[in-house]
Amino acid sequence: MINNKEHMNRREIEKKELETIKIDGNIGETVQNGAGYSAPETSLQEGRVIYKNRGHYRVQTSDQVFDAVLSGRFKYETVGNIDFPAVGDWVTIFLVDGHCRIESVKPRRSVFVRKQKDTGGKKMAGGVGTTQEQVIAANVDKAIIVTGLDGNYNLKRIERFITLAYNSGAKPIIVMSKRDLCPTPEALIEAVKAVAFGIPVIGYSAVTGEGFEMLSAELEPTDTIVLIGSSGVGKSTLTNKLLSASVQKTGETQLHTAKGKHTTTAAQLLQGVNGLAIIDTPGVREVQLWADEETLDQTFDDIGALTAKCRFNNCTHGNEPGCAVRAAIESGALTEERYAHYLKLQREIAFLNRKKQQLQTMRNRKQKHFKKR
Repeated sequence: MINNKEHMNRREIEKKELETIKIDGNIGETVQNGAGYSAPETSLQEGRVIYKNRGHYRVQTSDQVFDAVLSGRFKYETVGNIDFPAVGDWVTIFLVDGHCRIESVKPRRSVFVRKQKDTGGKKMAGGVGTTQEQVIAANVDKAIIVTGLDGNYNLKRIERFITLAYNSGAKPIIVMSKRDLCPTPEALIEAVKAVAFGIPVIGYSAVTGEGFEMLSAELEPTDTIVLIGSSGVGKSTLTNKLLSASVQKTGETQLHTAKGKHTTTAAQLLQGVNGLAIIDTPGVREVQLWADEETLDQTFDDIGALTAKCRFNNCTHGNEPGCAVRAAIESGALTEERYAHYLKLQREIAFLNRKKQQLQTMRNRKQKHFKKR
């Protein structure tokens, strides 16, 4: 049995053999004079997140790809979902003997966000539930909304995607896939153009290649683009075509349902030899908005223009005289369905704003907690 005196002697011996580690001015350079000690290889670098699945990341530096995890400090001090790394983010990483930790996220120039599906309800802090944002992709130049000219066709869903794209700061482009499977593609494409003011709308067929040149003309070699759409609309097939390589697994269209198969299970960034970077994402089942009134007005620009022509500034577009909105509906210039969808999204965003305020209050409390520590 070792007594306290012997234990202290051993500690003195160890102290003489192994001097205190000193960190040099350059991060990662460790000075150690102790016998038999080998300093770990460390470095601080910048990279881009090219894959994310739950808490696992893959980061691409200038010459290497690393599997990465979040540092403990980053996880502990981060207060909101939007602050966590997403595919497309530029991050600072710390390397120790080949192990990679993400230390921080660089400022973003754009971020594609949707509302996370609510779960948890009143059990969560402050009764907020899990009303939070979910980051789909970051630092994108163009958002390609892919929708099929088959059973997937839905104008209201397209309007939701357009709103999310405008909110992201990226330029939206609409690709109507599976043109070869639709007997009347032009009529459906024109209907989309009628609600997508100023947005390129392109009918595309992966079988014949029709529409691909029009899409290519909208893209620059230095662009980072994100593909958004439901499962089975052909996002992975389009990714392979844009990169001129079979980098993504694809599924054939099922003849009895006219639907493609779900093949992408996690967001990932793929780099083409021509410099184009594409973020392919899993299919979106519910297009839940994370936006504000200004973004919604951008999507429904036609209704905003009509509202400005109403005789009264506080017109409710009911039975007031001189209402330009009601006049447009009666003349057929504005469909009742589109106006009703606009009102529905207005109510949805108003409710979301109340939830955002509760969420921000909760996050502010957490930030004050960290400042006191």
